[in-house]
Amino acid sequence: MDFNYFQRHDLFILFPALACLVASIVLYIYPKNERSWPSLLLLTLAALGLRVFMAHLDPYLWDWDERYHAMVARNFMYHPLVPTLYDHPVLAYDFKDWTRDYIWMHKLPLAMWQMALSFYFFGVNQFTARFPMVLEGTLMVLIIYRIGVITINKQAGYLSALIYTVSFYALSFMTGGEALDHVDYALLFYASASLWSWLEYRESSKMKWVILTGIFAGLAFMSKWIMGLVIFPVWGISILFHERKQLSAYINIGIAFIISIIVFMPWQIYTYLRFPVEYGFETNYNTHQHFFKVLEAHSGTVWYYLENLDYNYGMIVPYILPLGLLFIWLYAKKIDYMISITTFIIIPYLFFSLGPATKMPAYCYFVCAPIFLALGSFALFVQKLMEKLKWRIIKPVICLILLTISWFSIDLIGIAKIHAGYDDLNHYRINKVQFTDYFRKISKTVPKEYVIFGFPYNSEIEMMFYTGNTCYDNFPTFKEYKILKKYHEKIAIIQTNKTPDYLMNDPDVLKIKMF
Repeated sequence: MDFNYFQRHDLFILFPALACLVASIVLYIYPKNERSWPSLLLLTLAALGLRVFMAHLDPYLWDWDERYHAMVARNFMYHPLVPTLYDHPVLAYDFKDWTRDYIWMHKLPLAMWQMALSFYFFGVNQFTARFPMVLEGTLMVLIIYRIGVITINKQAGYLSALIYTVSFYALSFMTGGEALDHVDYALLFYASASLWSWLEYRESSKMKWVILTGIFAGLAFMSKWIMGLVIFPVWGISILFHERKQLSAYINIGIAFIISIIVFMPWQIYTYLRFPVEYGFETNYNTHQHFFKVLEAHSGTVWYYLENLDYNYGMIVPYILPLGLLFIWLYAKKIDYMISITTFIIIPYLFFSLGPATKMPAYCYFVCAPIFLALGSFALFVQKLMEKLKWRIIKPVICLILLTISWFSIDLIGIAKIHAGYDDLNHYRINKVQFTDYFRKISKTVPKEYVIFGFPYNSEIEMMFYTGNTCYDNFPTFKEYKILKKYHEKIAIIQTNKTPDYLMNDPDVLKIKMF
């Protein structure tokens, strides 16, 4: 591997992360005083380092859909209860076009609120936009580990968390380049947290876990609609199998559900009353139209999500996942846990496979925690099988195998091809870097009260994000130009060979050179 494709400051993050990963695996194989926390701590630090490394690679916002989420989040800094894409639209817009809208309700706000908080505390740029995902991605190590400990044992928890830590797809999310980036990852995090807190409740019967389950489920809903409540059918099935005669079981699930409603319903009521037109359209778009129509060419067969298992988790996963699920059933401490983990996977896969006509690669990825647990269970089976050989070199061999799997799973060459200078033909990245540098220069020279027109590459959203100006990729028509002049809007234009004469000949129009 030639590390020269990465920036030096990125390597300063990557190398310590890899060192923590190696040390974690070694301590897992050779624990001191049978303590597991040092290896878990090092794994968590490795996960943090790898995710910071990934989030720092691309010095631009990705087209679909990171740039829109980041722009809405930037506007949330100034009015957190008014979701806008174009905060100051000076041209007519269609509220049905979520890529050029004013009031933007295409997604629920939680992921953008998190980004807005990050902007407020750490400044506005693409890395701070991704920072909430970095934190969530790191905490997922602890969540997956704890799910494994509760359901099986510490070994299963560690191996599951390790496989997640080095997963190429999980790492790719941190760059903002996987659909639907921040929104899907917030759903993943809070849905996983609801599963974890529910398992803690099943383990201890303490009411605080019932309350937390309701809170996490409500936050998952606020990330991306109703599938965030997946824990409740899982919980309901568990009751039917094991507690159907216990009144307290129905009371507790009811309490958790009411708490989740308290979390997500105020925003629904508020936006229904405040923005009724946009609310009605987007609710129909995200429910009825997604279900019955193939939107934006995102189609697929009933097997789409099973066929994408290799894309989401790795090329061999479709072949070993059934065995991994079997080993969960063999290793799980309680039959309740086996059923719950399995149904947490099955319900979303059945729903999205048989239901919505629109298909996207990450729609089912929010149930990744139990899938990583299945992969960890398979790894635990292999480890136990090898340990039965009782060879002197078996521990070094297991250690070497885990290190090798981790190295190839991270796939630094694959990362370099997409997110660094490895591929000279990666014109998307080359152009994005050039455009973003250009936007940063403009932000230092063009006053914020100017509306910028005419950047010709469908990058007006990024231009708005980096400059703070209202931006359009088209020029105003002569009629629009006259209206803008009438209302004393300050106009700036990017000079191209398509710039209209009425703009070029107006001395009040600020002319900006292209690159």
